[in-house]
Amino acid sequence: MTVTGGVMGKTVQFGCFELDLADSTLRKSGRRIHLQSQPLKVLGALIEASGNVVTRDQLKALVWPSDTFVDFDKSLNTAIMKIRHTLGDSAQSPRYLETVPRLGYRFLAPVTLVNPPVIELTKRRARRHGSLFAGCLIVAVTLAAFYLVSTFPNQTRRPYLPSVPLTTFAGSEIVPSFSPDGEKIAFAWDGERQHNFDIYTKEIASGRLNRLTDDPHDDLSPAWSSDGRSIAYMRVLSGTEAQIFITPAQDVARTRCLATLTAPSPYYARFKLLAWSPDSKNLVYTESEGVGRTQSLYLLDVVTGARWRLTSPPPNFDDLSPTFSHDGTRLAFVRYCGRTSGDLYVVPVSRTMQPAVPLRKTSFERLVGTSAWSPTDGTLFFARYDMPGIPSLWRVPWLSDAIPQPLPITSDTSLSLDLSRDGTRLVYSRESSNINIWAAKLDDSFKAQSIDRWASTSLIDYNPQFSPDGRQVVFSSLRSGRSEIWIADSDGSRARQMTHNNGTVSGFPRWSPDGHSIVFHLRSKSSASLYLLNPESGQVIPVPMLAQNDYNPSYSQDGKWIYFSSRRTGSHEVWKIAPSGGVPIQLTRHGGLVPLESPDGRLLYYVKAGSYDLWGLPSGGGEESRVFSGSIAAKGTAYAVTDSGVYLIRSDTNDGALALGFFDLKTQRFRAIARLLKPLELGLGVSPDQRTILFAQQDQLESDLMLVSNFAAQ
Repeated sequence: MTVTGGVMGKTVQFGCFELDLADSTLRKSGRRIHLQSQPLKVLGALIEASGNVVTRDQLKALVWPSDTFVDFDKSLNTAIMKIRHTLGDSAQSPRYLETVPRLGYRFLAPVTLVNPPVIELTKRRARRHGSLFAGCLIVAVTLAAFYLVSTFPNQTRRPYLPSVPLTTFAGSEIVPSFSPDGEKIAFAWDGERQHNFDIYTKEIASGRLNRLTDDPHDDLSPAWSSDGRSIAYMRVLSGTEAQIFITPAQDVARTRCLATLTAPSPYYARFKLLAWSPDSKNLVYTESEGVGRTQSLYLLDVVTGARWRLTSPPPNFDDLSPTFSHDGTRLAFVRYCGRTSGDLYVVPVSRTMQPAVPLRKTSFERLVGTSAWSPTDGTLFFARYDMPGIPSLWRVPWLSDAIPQPLPITSDTSLSLDLSRDGTRLVYSRESSNINIWAAKLDDSFKAQSIDRWASTSLIDYNPQFSPDGRQVVFSSLRSGRSEIWIADSDGSRARQMTHNNGTVSGFPRWSPDGHSIVFHLRSKSSASLYLLNPESGQVIPVPMLAQNDYNPSYSQDGKWIYFSSRRTGSHEVWKIAPSGGVPIQLTRHGGLVPLESPDGRLLYYVKAGSYDLWGLPSGGGEESRVFSGSIAAKGTAYAVTDSGVYLIRSDTNDGALALGFFDLKTQRFRAIARLLKPLELGLGVSPDQRTILFAQQDQLESDLMLVSNFAAQ
């Protein structure tokens, strides 16, 4: 294979793949896999220009230079399709190969050189032939570099910038905010015991750490005012109520409450919730008109307390992560659909506070985090959370139609960043998590006999559900690099991937009563839709309906209905639809999430956003009533219904631990089974004999802050 550039004749690694450019071999996890000659050449050319756009004409010149009789467009399209198939990639949600409309293609994943042979060749032959060969080699490499630059005009690579840890504490340090002089950073940290978030500042030069708050409630999203005098933050008092505080940077005793508001969804605790205007007179923050309803951005006058609404997202979306431009005329924010998908927008801010239509700047339909404006306001820098090996830090001109470009920083799994006012320093978060499914084995008295890992991976498994016969467990997993549906034997063995959707999230799988179907939601295109999976054939088909962000599905006991949650009315409500599709029927009117039908089919259970207490509604219609007044953990998903009661994990215990237990419907009493000390992820499954309870636990959830000191607003 003939390619050009600095990695010619070497082996490169990206993700779990290795490509030997000398002998044209491609390996996955050490095993050689087949890819035809032309697609392999195209892949090599794209890797040569990793991070940069390669036009179709450039690919033709590199791969088909003298083939005048070939149908180039058809051949290139076929080559791209085969590359994606071999890498397990998707045009809609690319991890490796991105289509740049009307231009060409770009290789996204970071590329690592494996055992660079040119360096070894230089050392070995320089000793044998002296400096003459070394000089010729330098000339050859220089010519190759010149050819690479001339082949890809205006795509000159910037050198990668080093980053160093700013914080390395146990737990999570999140949502950093620079002081105006760029010498300090404010952030939220959940402490050495990871029990709740407080606000801290750290001096970059001395490393001195200063604690600003000490409260049993979570203090989140610190924002340093432009004049450097104050730090604002949001305190979440409960699932329904929050407050905005402002504290002088030099006098914590003068802290005051500015406003009381509806608490944001707990999904957004690690997102940016408020930001200062450049004149330090106003704060922009996120709030909803009620628990579980759409979150919009508002402007708050810190002196008078007057408020103005800035954005009005559609019913299925939430607006968060605000950032003012330096001149105060524009506001960048992220419009989210659920906690897994969002894109960057810019909206003008006028003195009259008249609403305006926001301009969409990205179409990733991934989890975009916080953003920051360049000192000249011409460029937006933002974080996009993605899997390890895929860039997380990006830039995009706010006014042009240019596509986003990854920053020359080795970064992934980042959700937040901030830029110093002069543009010379960049700080970003680096997150890591390991979520495993655990199994609680119950004895004859239904006490926990043992609690052990059901399955262990280095990534994320969650939302386990036993099959009706108890022989299998369906669950969501990121073992393949994407959230897909998996099935394993009841003991966790023989795990196999069932879906290859390449969507943002394939989640909440639930078995049909006969075990012949699994319903789940697939979140893609910034919205979730319902799908059916045949566990035997692996066939996946959509539920025919007009989807409007529908999630948390489950079957009725007779298999005639699929219950699900939706925000199509503006708030979380429970609906139902036949598996064959049709027009959905709304069941709840006062809020509802995570619907499950009782074994006898007479009652529909669900939780309410914010409080996450358990409610019931007759399946045939009638008035709703509260079933359990405690707060169910994992955003209300940690419960399972049996004929005699409800197994659940409650989070409203006095000692802060989670309580796994059983709520008896006859006696109306909760019986504790075990105490759980670590945070939970979504889902809870109970075996048909009620002797095994599966739940997902966050064995590791950490976030450190990284600092780039010579950023200079790249």
